Amino acid sequence: MTGVTGTIHLLAGRPESDYLAMYKHHERIRIMPLGVEEWQVIQNKPPGWLACHNYLRALSLSANNLVVVEDDVAFRDFWQAKMEAVVREIEDVGRYHAYYLSLYSPTMITTRTTRSYGHLPYRFFCGMQAFYYPRRVVEATREFFKSVLEYEGAEGEIKPDIVLNKLAEEQKTPIFTTKYSLVQHVGKQSSLASGWHDSPSFYLEGNTVV
Repeated sequence: MTGVTGTIHLLAGRPESDYLAMYKHHERIRIMPLGVEEWQVIQNKPPGWLACHNYLRALSLSANNLVVVEDDVAFRDFWQAKMEAVVREIEDVGRYHAYYLSLYSPTMITTRTTRSYGHLPYRFFCGMQAFYYPRRVVEATREFFKSVLEYEGAEGEIKPDIVLNKLAEEQKTPIFTTKYSLVQHVGKQSSLASGWHDSPSFYLEGNTVV
C-alpha cells in the first residue's frame, strides 16, 4: 500500500491470480501476479526465500511511505487513522531520522509513559504481519533484501523478519510497534513452518474487527 489513501497492490506469489478476481473492480486495487518466466526460475526455492522475494517486490513498488501487509490478517477499526497518529507521535519527538513501525505484536507491549508505541529489542521480535516503512528507510531496506536474495549461501536460512532484524541492528535503526496491535494474525497455517502466534492486545480498548 503506497500512502494511506494511495494504491493498494495485491501481490500474488505465483502467476495464478484468479482467486483475486473479486477485487478487480476496485479503482484503488491493482493485482500483480508473478510473471510466468520468473516463477519458472524461482519456484524450487525454499519458502523463506520466496517470502523474502515477495517482500522485495513489495518494497520495489514505490520510494514513498509504504505499508506492507501479509494476506492473513484482520484489520482493526480505523487502523489507518490510528497508524497515522502513532507515526506523528514518533516523528514529533524528533529523535529518529529512520525507524520501522510494526502494526502487530504477538506479545503485550508495556511502556512507562502514555505513548502509543513501544520499542522492540533486536532479535526478539517476530512476525511481519503489517509494517510501516517511512520513505527514509525504503531504499536501504529494498537494497538489503536484494543483496540477501543474491547470496546463495543464505537460501535455506532466511525469512523476512530475520532479514529486517539484521538490517535494523546493523544500522541501529529502531523497530517500534504500536502499543495495541492494529491487525490480528488470523492465518492458521504457515508456509514458513513458524509456530502459531496472534496478538493479545488486538481486542483491547473496545476494539472491533473489520
